[in-house]
Amino acid sequence: MAASRKKWTERDTVRFVELYEEEQVLWNVRLKDYKNKDARNAAIQRIIHNLNMEVTIQEVNTKINNIRSTYAQEKVKIKKSTGTGSGANDVYVPSLAWYEIADRFLSGVIKSRKTYQNVVSLFIIIKQ
Repeated sequence: MAASRKKWTERDTVRFVELYEEEQVLWNVRLKDYKNKDARNAAIQRIIHNLNMEVTIQEVNTKINNIRSTYAQEKVKIKKSTGTGSGANDVYVPSLAWYEIADRFLSGVIKSRKTYQNVVSLFIIIKQ
């Protein structure tokens, strides 16, 4: 895997998220063409063209995965900070420049799943 020719700046990432938002076929699971590989590849090509950066399809796919993953992690942090009973001033606020843009369109498609511990706690009551 070749290294990226240029490090992504914050401005590049914000622009990428804006372009990603425009290409609903890449994130809107309700669209008929969401599973259409040709439509998705065409959308990725449009993003590459509009970015004015030398990036590959693989790099765009990796960036999409990273954005979605980071977005989901930030949503969990927000949820955990609001569930502690702490004051409104203690609610976690993401500092990512692109977060609000991503939240406009990803909030409806990325849902956090309930996690379960795979370790069962064992309580033994000893009668005296």
